[in-house]
Amino acid sequence: MSTPDKKIVQAPRRTAVLYAVIGVVGVAGSIGMFAEGSVWIAICAAVVTLFWLTVAVRAWGNGVYTDGYQLINRNDLGRRRIAWVHVDRFEYRGIKGLGLWTKENEWVLLQYLPPRDDVVPPALAALNAELERVTV
Repeated sequence: MSTPDKKIVQAPRRTAVLYAVIGVVGVAGSIGMFAEGSVWIAICAAVVTLFWLTVAVRAWGNGVYTDGYQLINRNDLGRRRIAWVHVDRFEYRGIKGLGLWTKENEWVLLQYLPPRDDVVPPALAALNAELERVTV
């Protein structure tokens, strides 16, 4: 697995924080169930808690990256790689989020960004600058 060189867009971290809070509540619940003597319920709660904590760690790194050859969109449970030669343009669609149009005329959602003036224009500018840099 290669590590991305450059993060272009940072996704909001509130989702990762929410997952971490769910995980912490799960840890407290697991400890409480174990103290009450419900060992099997405590084990099940611990497994579910481990899932939420893993997702929280993964969500902390959500965003759009590049390694020079491709765009890497990292979300909570996976990633999508798109070669720069397939990218036509980037666009923000409000509630739908930040995405791109491929040269095959297909809309691809990258990240949800809150519709604030301090978040969206810098993200679009960074993505378009990177697109200009790699296509020239």
